[in-house]
Amino acid sequence: MAPIHALEAVCDLLVYFALASIFPAYSNAGLLIGAVLLLTAASSLILEKLNKMPARVLCGLLPALSLFAAQTTAHVLFTIPALCIWFSLAVSGKNAIHYNDYKYWFGIPALLAPILLFVSLSRSISSLPVSLISVLCTSAYLAIGIIVLRRKRLGAGTPASTRFLNVAEIVVAASGGVLACAVLWQLLKVSGKVLEKLFYVGGVLIGAFARLVSWIMSLFTKAVPVEIPDAAETTTALETGYVSPEELKPDTAPKNYGWAETAGRVIVILLILALIALTVFLAY
Repeated sequence: MAPIHALEAVCDLLVYFALASIFPAYSNAGLLIGAVLLLTAASSLILEKLNKMPARVLCGLLPALSLFAAQTTAHVLFTIPALCIWFSLAVSGKNAIHYNDYKYWFGIPALLAPILLFVSLSRSISSLPVSLISVLCTSAYLAIGIIVLRRKRLGAGTPASTRFLNVAEIVVAASGGVLACAVLWQLLKVSGKVLEKLFYVGGVLIGAFARLVSWIMSLFTKAVPVEIPDAAETTTALETGYVSPEELKPDTAPKNYGWAETAGRVIVILLILALIALTVFLAY
């Protein structure tokens, strides 16, 4: 189980590096991240042989040697939290945990990994730089975490053929998923013009529907006649500066908006009923 524990230690840090490498200041720290992961795996292998507290402290500090590969101050600042994570795991003895605990330890961050991949890859649509390190760390986190999780479920003493089949299944499934995503991405790029025309037609239809609704609503609105002042009176008022008191009175006549309130209440009730029906359907 020593190699699996080493992969587990690497996987624990990959999720942090996937998040940190989104920032431009840390998106070029591939060499530093690789050094941290290698030294962490070596520390985990040493802990399999030496499980004393002094050895745990030394193994917890061993990945700090990777800071010599840092190129900027930002690299050092972003790497320190990862070193603290491994140090706390090594000293507390939580670097290797049981399957029942690991499925939550790995599974909860794994739910956010597809979102992180989508955010990273969608930057290319807006012609923004994509962090290749973040994509690689996220993908490696999912693949290595599933391998570790399945291997922990098999337990110790599993035959070599079963272990090989365990890894082969994940590799084949991951390759199929990557191939499917690549094909879908190419299809979206090729059919971009078609999708643009479809969205344009949809926009025209929505605009026409909005104008139709506006016209129907205008039928229920009472037209208020507008009195056009006499040109001679307006000219006289401008020349003399005199304005009649009637013109200064605000329009305080009550306006009838009862139909709008009724329509709003009906719409709100329909929305509430639709939300209740959707909730009941999903729960069922």
